[in-house]
Amino acid sequence: MKPLPKGLLIGGLVLFLGAPMAGFLLTVLGMVGAFNTLGQNGISDPKLLSAHIGTVLTATFAGLVVGAIGLLIVVLAAILHFATRPVPPTPTR
Repeated sequence: MKPLPKGLLIGGLVLFLGAPMAGFLLTVLGMVGAFNTLGQNGISDPKLLSAHIGTVLTATFAGLVVGAIGLLIVVLAAILHFATRPVPPTPTR
């Protein structure tokens, strides 16, 4: 069996570590927009506030899903790496 490409492991790690951070960044930006809307309009128009909260939840969900896919890639890469590794001979006395 061919060795596992290093790009697969690196790509999985980037997804696993970077996607939740991107989701968190978009969550914070969405919350800033929600609080700006709340500061400008008060609670008089809850539709504007709920639109920002929906954006926040979507960004958080997307970041977690992509991070989970990255974790799956890393786990599969580790399983393939250890499954295809040659077993060293046992020493005899």
